[in-house]
Amino acid sequence: MEELYRPLASAESECLSWFQLFKDTQKLEREDVHVWRAWIDVSVSNIERYIKFLPTHEVAQAERIQGVPYRHHYIVIRGLLRVILSHYVQVKPECLRFCCNEHGKPFLDFPGGAQAVNFNLSHSSELVLFAITHQERRIGVDLERIRTVVSADQIAEKFFPSAECAACEIMPEPLKSQSFLRSWTRMEAYVKALGMGLAGAAKDGKILLPGKMPGPERGHMEKFPWSINCWEPAPEYVAALAVEGSNWQLTYRELGE
Repeated sequence: MEELYRPLASAESECLSWFQLFKDTQKLEREDVHVWRAWIDVSVSNIERYIKFLPTHEVAQAERIQGVPYRHHYIVIRGLLRVILSHYVQVKPECLRFCCNEHGKPFLDFPGGAQAVNFNLSHSSELVLFAITHQERRIGVDLERIRTVVSADQIAEKFFPSAECAACEIMPEPLKSQSFLRSWTRMEAYVKALGMGLAGAAKDGKILLPGKMPGPERGHMEKFPWSINCWEPAPEYVAALAVEGSNWQLTYRELGE
């Protein structure tokens, strides 16, 4: 066990030398929230590099994915997640272990590390976001590429509160789909932060966000136990971040800076 969890500083890892993404260890205070943005590069060299970080069961999971592009996306995203987390907890990326709660939300599962973290990720099309914070703070992130959602009204009727559902129904395209995706990412980010799944978070079949439904600014969310913010991480994309509490500080970073 001691060999498996040697700190990065003393590890001889051939793979790691290819991925010195950060100048030093990522420090994370209790109030810190870090969001990393990365474009998914599925070049042959990247696939070969990242797959070396994945344990046998994750490689097997990748092989079960239908369609080469989706399989390659899985490998790169899982590899990126391991590299990012390794620089926070100071454990080799190939040695990180994960567990899931009863609803499938993943957590780090290891006996040591420089600091404990909570994380969440979301990807859509060619973009991926990673949200990292202190272990004691719940966090969720969701990302969608803006597109026409043909079943927006039906989905809104099933999950959204009545007022928001009615507002969505009267909007013309493309505003309808854009509005729907903004509301959907807020809902998904909050549900992912709770770690309960849609069914577990629903009340009478609806997902009710805490306080007022926020826009791009946090508005009056400080007086509620959750902060939910929506933003555009890239042209034609919309994302939402749900963070427990209000006394937190966001740092937004580009992977590879």
